[in-house]
Amino acid sequence: VRFNRPVIEFGVETRRFGRAAGGSPAAEAHVRYTAHQLMSKAAQTIDRVIRAGLAPSLKAAGFKKQARNFHRAHDQRTDIVNIQASRWNEGASGSFTMNVGVYFPEVAAVAGSPPAPSIPKEYHCLVRSRIGRLMPARTDLWWDVDDEADVEALAKQVTEAWEEFGKPWLEVVSSYSGARTELISQKGYFAAAAVSIVMNEREQAESLIPNALRQQPLAADRIREWAASQRLAVPSAV
Repeated sequence: VRFNRPVIEFGVETRRFGRAAGGSPAAEAHVRYTAHQLMSKAAQTIDRVIRAGLAPSLKAAGFKKQARNFHRAHDQRTDIVNIQASRWNEGASGSFTMNVGVYFPEVAAVAGSPPAPSIPKEYHCLVRSRIGRLMPARTDLWWDVDDEADVEALAKQVTEAWEEFGKPWLEVVSSYSGARTELISQKGYFAAAAVSIVMNEREQAESLIPNALRQQPLAADRIREWAASQRLAVPSAV
């Protein structure tokens, strides 16, 4: 049985059920207790790690928490930090990682992306990264939990990863120019072109189209249509 993602969804639904069933404090407390009991031990340990370090650090930085997602809204963007549990977590054993990203609604609209909800998730973000890719080793870092997990030590590691690597990276990509530079480094040329349109730098957007076509050949027709809709010169061949 793979509890992780269904448990998160069940937690949301049970809270709704508690309100629908009368919404009394006692009823909602019972629902929360039931959901907690159904969570795997690994999920409970991960939540303890978050509460012990990362959550207070993010709150101090202006983030608001919703389950394992943290968001910080600004006029032109929303910063996102997400804790992702492995889909293979079971019982007391499991692992988790951290994702960070920035959602720019104006750029998403220019790129033709479906609108995100009022509180975007990490996968809606224009530019995003796993925390391990931002650290010196440049690997996909996952923290392990089990019955003997040292919650305080793990909380310290996760919080330090955020403060030393995740937070500075978000600051760099929080501007359009910083986001575009990061996207180009990730070979996200189409998204970088959309950023350039928002920045009113049409020549830069135009220069990115050949790279976008080479990088995403299966999306070539869509990229050409988009470029034409933005009145950008579209190369006949790349």
